[in-house]
Amino acid sequence: MGFVERQPSQIDRRSWIAEITEEGKKMAEDTQYNLNQLQKEVLKKIPKDDIQKTYNYMKLFIDAYEQTLEKSMEISDLKRV
Repeated sequence: MGFVERQPSQIDRRSWIAEITEEGKKMAEDTQYNLNQLQKEVLKKIPKDDIQKTYNYMKLFIDAYEQTLEKSMEISDLKRV
């Protein structure tokens, strides 16, 4: 799609390095901008008095999710041993 180019490694000619193109950088910037705009629109729909509560609940959920994921990965690693 033209977002990344393969370049030969200067250290080891048998390997390649992926390098983002200008088109890839523009696409990433556009995507980030669009995500920021979307987040602003979502926040507009939450009453100002509820934004902090919403943040706290989302953080609680994300923390619990990450802990569960870590535990799941530990169990998966133990099964491989």
